[in-house]
Amino acid sequence: MPCPRDRRRSRVYYRGRPGREWGIPPASGHSLTSHGPPRAPSRAATGEEGYSTRMARALLLSLLVRQHMALKEKFRAKYPHPWLVWEAGAWNVPEVVEGNVAATRLPLTDLRDCLPAGDALCFELVAQTDGSPLRLGRASNNALVVNDATVSREQLHLSPTLEGRWTVTRVAASRTVTLGGAALEPEQPTALQPGVQLLVGDVRLTFHEAEDFNERIGRIAAQVLAQTGAPR
Repeated sequence: MPCPRDRRRSRVYYRGRPGREWGIPPASGHSLTSHGPPRAPSRAATGEEGYSTRMARALLLSLLVRQHMALKEKFRAKYPHPWLVWEAGAWNVPEVVEGNVAATRLPLTDLRDCLPAGDALCFELVAQTDGSPLRLGRASNNALVVNDATVSREQLHLSPTLEGRWTVTRVAASRTVTLGGAALEPEQPTALQPGVQLLVGDVRLTFHEAEDFNERIGRIAAQVLAQTGAPR
């Protein structure tokens, strides 16, 4: 059954209680194009010079919890990379679609009604084959699309180091960003530590290495099993 449309005029929507982990996952997995924050379809696109436009894989936290419950110790092997989590909270829907205006997507009235309450969107961080950074922003030609009106079209660059860690760089002329409460200076790469939070407007992004992300998902899965009384 399609989600009912809501004709409210407000452009600020709520994706769950800030800081609250996901509880019992939905009965089935969600398609990101119809049940999560809008993002560009997986497609090859013409990028700006020097940059790849390969989309980062993005999965709902609730879906990953379900996978952890099924895979158990094999979950870590399936997902060996770091993650950036768009936490639940206020979602400020832009007035217009950014980037490729011809992209196929559902009307915003449908999208906002289908958002799972309290869920989060998890971006898998995998280095680009051409060595370019992963771009994050509101525009649909970014590798990580955060389609929120309080985020710049191109906001952050995420890059792996030779030591296997990740750095974040605020793009010049983009909106103010804080990392762990401290403001990021433009064009100055800063190392990311496990569990640190980036704040851009109303958007909270949490960085996780593969190990602590696995622990976070495992804790939520254990809570779900305890609530439902299901065998471990």
